[in-house]
Amino acid sequence: MMMNLLRSASVATLILFAPLPFSSSGPVGAAPAIAQSVINIGKVKIGSGGVVATISGMKIEGSTLSESDIRAMFDPTALDKLAPRFAAFSARSIAIPEIEISQKLGDGTTSTTVYRNTVMRDIRNGVIAEIITPQMTSKSDTKPDAKSNIRVETTSVDMVMKGLNITLMARFLTDRAQPGEVLQTALAEQTIGKTVFKFDKSEVTIERMAMSELKLKPLNTPLMQSIEAMGFEKKDNERQAAAFGRDLMNSFSIGNIEGHKISGNLVGDAKNSGRFNLDKVRFGGGANLLAGFAMEGFKLEMPDAKVAIGEFAINGIKYPQFSANPATATPKDQFKPEDFIPTFEQFRIAGIDIDVPDTKNKTQRLKAKLSQFDIKMGNHFGFIPGNIAILFDRLQMDIPADTNEKGLKDILALGYKALDVSMRYDQTYDQASKILKLNDLSLTSVGMFAAQAKAELTNVAKEIFTTDKAVASVAALGVMAKTISIDVRNDSLFEKLIAQQAATQKRKPEDVRAELAAGATMMVPLFLGDHPGAKVLGSALGQFLANPKNLKIGLTGKDGGVGAVDFLALKNPIDILKKVDITASSNQ
Repeated sequence: MMMNLLRSASVATLILFAPLPFSSSGPVGAAPAIAQSVINIGKVKIGSGGVVATISGMKIEGSTLSESDIRAMFDPTALDKLAPRFAAFSARSIAIPEIEISQKLGDGTTSTTVYRNTVMRDIRNGVIAEIITPQMTSKSDTKPDAKSNIRVETTSVDMVMKGLNITLMARFLTDRAQPGEVLQTALAEQTIGKTVFKFDKSEVTIERMAMSELKLKPLNTPLMQSIEAMGFEKKDNERQAAAFGRDLMNSFSIGNIEGHKISGNLVGDAKNSGRFNLDKVRFGGGANLLAGFAMEGFKLEMPDAKVAIGEFAINGIKYPQFSANPATATPKDQFKPEDFIPTFEQFRIAGIDIDVPDTKNKTQRLKAKLSQFDIKMGNHFGFIPGNIAILFDRLQMDIPADTNEKGLKDILALGYKALDVSMRYDQTYDQASKILKLNDLSLTSVGMFAAQAKAELTNVAKEIFTTDKAVASVAALGVMAKTISIDVRNDSLFEKLIAQQAATQKRKPEDVRAELAAGATMMVPLFLGDHPGAKVLGSALGQFLANPKNLKIGLTGKDGGVGAVDFLALKNPIDILKKVDITASSNQ
C-alpha cells in the first residue's frame, strides 16, 4: 500500500528530475524566451537497462525556462545543478497523455506501470501545487518457467498529489545538510481512489488511500554519496551502514498513511479460501520511522472458520538510537542488538471473536471472545520500561465437553462449563526516590474467584533496568521489599473444591471444611512459632476456610524492609518472618 501511495510521487520527479540518458522524437516547439506560452515535447525515453520510462509527450504551458533549460534538467553529468534548476522553474501546467515505466526486478520478473492523462498544475519555483492522474495500471510477471509464476495486476483511479517540492527532493539526493537545517514539506498530501490488486485467483480492493505531510531534509552525507560508499566489498561497511541509518532516520518524517474499506477474496483449496473485510488501516508517522499502526473492523470468513478483530494498534513507537549524531560515528563504534530495538507506549487489541475447528479434536470447535488486551509502557531505560500497565479483559470461552486438555478437564470436573477470565498488572517506578510500586497484580475468573496483590520495593536503582546481567544482579541485591498485601475473594471455587475433595473421600463437605478450618487455625501458629502475627494469620485462615468469602493478608518489613541479602543469610527459612509484621483478616 505504501509503495502504491508513493509510487505516483515518482511520476513528477521522473519527468523533471531523472538524471538518466534520454532520446526524443516528434514535434518540438521553437526555442523560446522566458515565460513562453507553450512548449511541446514529443516522445521521450528515459533510462536504460533495469528501468526505462517512456513519456508519450509533454505540453508545458507558461514555462519560465526554455526548452533547452528543461532538457538540461535531465543531464546525468550535472546532478549538483538539479536543485537550483528546479528552484528556477515555474509553469502554469504540464500535461502528459501517457507515462510507461518498465522495470526488470531480478529472477526474470518484469513490471510495467502506465499513468494516463497526468496533469501538473501551478508549478512555482520547483513546487508543484497539484498533480492529477485519473488512471494508473500496473502488471508484473515472472518467467514462465519460474517456480512461482504469479501475475500481479493493479489498477488505481483518481490519484491526486498536492504540494510536491521537487527542489527539496533533488537536494535530498545530491546536497549536504547545512548547519541548523530543519525538516521541510516535500509532499503535503496524496490521495488515491479505488485501487484493485489482482494476483493469481485472488483480488483485493481498497476504496481509498491517503498520505499526509512527508518532510525531508538533506543528509549529513549526500544520499547518492552514501549509497556509493556502502559497497558490500568495501571495508568498514557495517559501520557505514549504521551511520547512514541514523542519518537517514533523522532526515525525514511522515504524517499518516491510511487505507479505507479494504476487502478481498483469498482463493486456495476448498478449506483455505475465504473473504476478508477491513474498515480502516492507519500507519502513523513520526520524527523518523513509523510511530504507530492501527487496524479497525477486521473480519475473515472461511468455509469452516470465522475470525473478527475490532481493533489492533501499536502507538508511540520510538527509535532513540537514531537520535545520536551520525557524524560522530567512528570505526570503533560498537553496536549492540538492543541498540536497534524500538520502544512503544501502547499495544492494544480488542473485540476478538473466534470460531474455528479444534485441530486436536475434530468433533469440537474452539469459540472464544476477548474484550481487550492492552499494554502501556513508559519511563524507559533503554528499551526496558520502568512503568508498565497491562489489562487482559474478559477472555470468554465455552469449554468443550470432550476436551483433551488436562487443565480444562479439571475445570469441567468442578462443574464449570465456561471461562470468563481477566488479569491486570500495574507497575510504576520513581528514579528519584528509588521506589518501585506494584500497584495492582490481579486475576479474576467470573463465578470462581478474584485475587489481588500489591507491593512496594525500595532502594531500586535504575541499573536494574539493563540487559547487562552482571550490573542488574548487583542492583537486585540492594532491593528491599517494604510492603506486600494479598486480597482473595471467593465466588464458589472453594466450595466446589471442598465438594470434590469430600466426594473423593466419601465424606460430607461440611465435615471436610470444618477439618481444614481447624487445621489452619492450629497449624499456622505451630509453624510460625512465637511470631506475634501467627495467631492472627491462623485465625483468619481458619475463618475463611470455614466460611470462604474473602481473605486479606499484609506483610510489612521491619527496619526498612526485607532484601535479597536477608534471604541469602538465612539458615532457617522461617527466620525471615521475624523480619516482617503480619496482619490478616477474613470475611469483612
